[in-house]
Amino acid sequence: MIAKVSGSETAVEVINDLVKVVGVTAYDENFPLVRHLMDALSYPVLEGGNVGVCRRQLQELIRTPGYDPPSASGLA
Repeated sequence: MIAKVSGSETAVEVINDLVKVVGVTAYDENFPLVRHLMDALSYPVLEGGNVGVCRRQLQELIRTPGYDPPSASGLA
């Protein structure tokens, strides 16, 4: 259990660090880092737990064609 939690958190931290190193190019949809970050964020800490389900739902929302992050945040 501790390995699963630690592994999930470490995966997100490592990919975030890679995004910082690569810079703005990392946010290009054709660049693989963002896809890996979304996958790491969606991995459930506990199988079938509420956190895992919510993360999967959030990932699907973000991947929906036409999703507009500034609009969703109220910044548009």
